Amino acid sequence: MGVGTLGMILTSPGQTNTVSIFIEHIIEDLNISRSLISTLYAAGTLAGGFSLPFWGKKIDQHGTRKIVTFVAVLFGFACIYMGFARAVGAVIWPSFFGREHLGSIYGVTSAVTIFGAALGPLPFGFAFDMTGSYQLVLLVFAGVSMLFTLTA
Repeated sequence: MGVGTLGMILTSPGQTNTVSIFIEHIIEDLNISRSLISTLYAAGTLAGGFSLPFWGKKIDQHGTRKIVTFVAVLFGFACIYMGFARAVGAVIWPSFFGREHLGSIYGVTSAVTIFGAALGPLPFGFAFDMTGSYQLVLLVFAGVSMLFTLTA
């Protein structure tokens, strides 16, 4: 449960609460227009939403651990790439923990995840203030994400 919750917290680089705070810096760092970043963010959100049935089928075929590991590694690579330039939860939690105490488990992990997401922008702001770039913090998030994926 702890690794899964930490994994959810580590997704903060791709969440609106983190991206929106630093949008001006991201636009400057990547030298792109506000329209382009808005279009790309919308496309990514839509692609993620429309791909959920695909990932659900893959989880049914290959098992939760394999697919979550694969997706976490992809996320890690996306963080590395960016350093240089919940519907799935409804399937994952019962696969790992069963259904008997699912409400309690989901409640605790949701609260911890929200707390972690609220703290997510802090390392980004700190890293930018110290280095003038988001590269280091994205690499750290990617490394920690991959490390915890391998130990899950």
